[in-house]
Amino acid sequence: MFEAVCGSPEDANTFAALLTAGLMYRKYQVGNTNPELGQLLDSAQITPSGDRLDLKLSLTDDQMLSLIRKNTFAVTM
Repeated sequence: MFEAVCGSPEDANTFAALLTAGLMYRKYQVGNTNPELGQLLDSAQITPSGDRLDLKLSLTDDQMLSLIRKNTFAVTM
């Protein structure tokens, strides 16, 4: 779970909409090359609540191992 504190409820709603769009776009980008990441992004639950934004992702141990094996979290320079 990830929680962001925004300046106002309007900011939280805007951030939620932008984050939702960004995750959908990323899911579209990796859909065929990394289906595990696509499933993870598809399962994201983004909920604005007042001046806060909650992001929940759920995945199994097998999904996490697959993502690690594919270097999903590696930063490339």
